[in-house]
Parts: sequence; C-alpha cells; structure tokens
Amino acid sequence: LDGVNLLPYLNGTNSGSPHDAIYIRKFDQQRYAIRCENKKLVIPVAEGTPQLYDLDDDIGEKKNLATQDTNAVDRLTKKLNAWTAELVDPTFTGLMQKKSYKAP
Repeated sequence: LDGVNLLPYLNGTNSGSPHDAIYIRKFDQQRYAIRCENKKLVIPVAEGTPQLYDLDDDIGEKKNLATQDTNAVDRLTKKLNAWTAELVDPTFTGLMQKKSYKAP
C-alpha cells in the first residue's frame, strides 16, 4: 500500500500539502472528483456537466465556475483521467446498492 507519512505535516516539521491532489471515486454513483490546490472538480460520468469550485472563496460549493475557468477544468480532467485509468472496478460495491437490502 503506497502512502505518505503524515506525521511531519501534523507535528509542523513539514508545511504545505502532503499530496499534489486528492482523488475521489464514487463508483456506484458514477461520480469522480479531484481536489488540487484550491480547486475542486466534480465529474458526473453518466450524465450532467462538470462542476468546478474555488474552495478558498466558496467552501459551500454553491457557485459552479466550470464555464468560466475552462483551463482549470481541462487541467484537472486530464489529471483525473490519468488517475482513473490506473483503477480497477470494485468487486463488491456494498449492500446499499442492492435493491433487496433494507438498511436498519
């Protein structure tokens, strides 16, 4: 399992971010996201349009900037696609996706 030792970031030895980007995949909902610096890009794979947020100015993700900052959308989409190409589809997506399962 690859990873980064977070202890230097927690105890103040290192500053900045331990990762250049954080990637999120919600396979069951076909939604992918990337957070890089102050930007967050959400891509609904099945339908919909990309959503881009500036988390410094809009932590609540209310204002979609995707049409205003197409360069950021393109850059983050390329990074997200490169990461996604390395992934394997999950074998078990969980009980919540089964129609016969009734949550307690």
